[in-house]
Amino acid sequence: MSKASEPIAFSKVNVTTPVTKEYRIHGSAMPTEDNPRPQIFVSTIFAKNHVFAKAKFFKILEKKYKIKATKGLIINCERIPEPSFKEVQNYGVRFIYRSRSGVHNAYKECRAISRCGAVDHILRELAGRHKLKRSAVDIISVETIPFESLRRAKTMEFADENVEFPVFTKILNTRSLLIPAEYNPSE
Repeated sequence: MSKASEPIAFSKVNVTTPVTKEYRIHGSAMPTEDNPRPQIFVSTIFAKNHVFAKAKFFKILEKKYKIKATKGLIINCERIPEPSFKEVQNYGVRFIYRSRSGVHNAYKECRAISRCGAVDHILRELAGRHKLKRSAVDIISVETIPFESLRRAKTMEFADENVEFPVFTKILNTRSLLIPAEYNPSE
């Protein structure tokens, strides 16, 4: 088959899948003669991949317990799978972020399909509104919130069960989403 008549392979870019993943990491200080059985620390971390998750875990250990990464030990790093159901829920995210003026505690609410999607939504919002990088934000907790406990008007607006959205004419525009797999813009 000649190169001109070969079919072009396309890959679809999926922007709905969250970049952030949830990891549960178990770690401790290295065993020594003075402390042969060190305390084990467990933390749930939201990060892009396991490398960033381990780095953030050691950052927390160093800040709270004065255990550096060179003197620390990762016992287990597991990715927490996302639930398979695709139902939109209300999430409340508590976090700490470092801005140009100092360190701030904050709480935001959003609607998402999963915990990772909620964290990803909050991180993108903070990047847009406050020019914050992912590394400047530490997630404290992510909670599912019932409608009665919502505090923010922006979240309540779309959380009601009677909300209806108009259905416009559906036009499939898949050609613009397809990117040739062998396409190299530098050539």
